[in-house]
Amino acid sequence: MWFRALARLLFLLAALFLVGLATLRFGGILVVRGIDVIFVNGHGPSQPGHLSRQAVKNLTRIGYKDNIFKLDLKQARERLMAHPWVKWVHIERSWFRGIVRVYVREREPVGRVEGTGGKGFVVDAEGVVLGADLRLKPVVRCGFPLPEGIKELPWAGKLLAAYHGFHLCSSLYPIVDLTGLPTVTLRSDTGDLPPVVFDLVPGDGFLGGLRRAASRLEALISEVGAEALGPFGVVDCRLPDGCVLIPGERPSAKGG
Repeated sequence: MWFRALARLLFLLAALFLVGLATLRFGGILVVRGIDVIFVNGHGPSQPGHLSRQAVKNLTRIGYKDNIFKLDLKQARERLMAHPWVKWVHIERSWFRGIVRVYVREREPVGRVEGTGGKGFVVDAEGVVLGADLRLKPVVRCGFPLPEGIKELPWAGKLLAAYHGFHLCSSLYPIVDLTGLPTVTLRSDTGDLPPVVFDLVPGDGFLGGLRRAASRLEALISEVGAEALGPFGVVDCRLPDGCVLIPGERPSAKGG
């Protein structure tokens, strides 16, 4: 007898639990009362850089008074991840407090790629295109047009990320001119400094050649100072052992 009574009690408790759960889920008792947007970087919470908190809330399409049980967090995350400036998203909800927390990590631009005609695209280190025609440096100048609607330029992201690490070079010579390949020209944007030239070596890879030339240039600038380069025509980094300052009239910086 006691076994049947216990079974009936357990059945009743389970039924009450399911009724309560259904009431909470479909009855609109537990609703969204707040949406917190938290921007993070590799070190923790940070200030928003390119997206506003309101823009993030709008992209989730989660509204106040929405039934918190019915929220589709997967779709909300997918909508956010479709935005070019969003690198990473995590969404969680506090069921009984009615709070939705959205953690967002933005992509960090490393520079701009510029094709013929001056059309430019900002990219991050992975080459994801973040926007068009934003005046950001350093710049990679190509000798070919960049198509409309392009979403990724991985080679440019790697190149700019590598060059960004050479702080002296990228600040004094923010233009990496590829229009004369296999010779690459680093240009200042003010015209106060002579251009720097180096060649791509077959089998060396572009990043290897860029790092080698930038390293030599950084060493030269650290040794003599940027002002000492001013009177020269060209800084030639094509020799095996370093960079050479060549006197003379500077070549035209057309397009630079």
